[in-house]
Amino acid sequence: MIIKIISSGETGAERAALDVAIKLGIRHGGYICKGCPTEEGALPDKYRLTEIESTNRLVAAEKSLTLSDGTLVIYRGKLAAHPHHVFLLAQKRQIPVFQVNLLTQSAFTTSRQIAEWIKSNNISILNVSGPSENQDGAIYDQVMGIMEAVFFLDLMDADMPKTVHGPRHSETSPSSPFDPPASLGSAIEHLINNLPLKDRAMIANMAEVELPTLHFTLGNYIHTKFRLNQGNTDLIQSCRGHMNMITLEVEDIPAVIIRSLWQQLQKTHKLRCIK
Repeated sequence: MIIKIISSGETGAERAALDVAIKLGIRHGGYICKGCPTEEGALPDKYRLTEIESTNRLVAAEKSLTLSDGTLVIYRGKLAAHPHHVFLLAQKRQIPVFQVNLLTQSAFTTSRQIAEWIKSNNISILNVSGPSENQDGAIYDQVMGIMEAVFFLDLMDADMPKTVHGPRHSETSPSSPFDPPASLGSAIEHLINNLPLKDRAMIANMAEVELPTLHFTLGNYIHTKFRLNQGNTDLIQSCRGHMNMITLEVEDIPAVIIRSLWQQLQKTHKLRCIK
């Protein structure tokens, strides 16, 4: 879990990372050159960065990244010179580094990848670099949204094991008899009540075209748990009525339930990721 954010305080991506830390009550720090103002002038006093004697921005950047367990370089399109140097410095010092081009994928996919990289590398102090405001006028808002989502996903990671791959142990216990849902609404309610928060957020932030990827996991769970293979007529008829398709095949019922679940979760669990 991230406990501190590091950057050199330049406008744009680096400033956004610091502002997210301040907003969420996370410690922050880093180094800034002596007498080297940012693009907008002197760094505001609210940022707790340490001034160094050198006037070389790369010296400050290297000192900042050595405070961290890993460095995130985030940009759109062409990578500017300064964050590229930070990337090379991290490689040179063998510090885990992750480079993200926001033009190649959705904001939520980016957030998930960053959160997974943080977890797999056991990063607790994260250094962030990227283009300045003058180099990319939209980068500040994008990084703010993405980093907030990253912290949200990081917090959710301690939640219960995923159930999209099958029922939880408590659901299969002989002492816990289960009556399968008899309507589409009750099926959605059951899934929302039993899916971990991380899974609910993941589904909510999927694109509709990505939903079929859930059919072999969550779909199989629905088919078995809701006893579609044993003729749960009430649920089948409810789904057919919802789709206004009396001939809807039983094999297609999980897809109807998954799509309805996705629509419901989008209202309550969609993360704020500025695109």
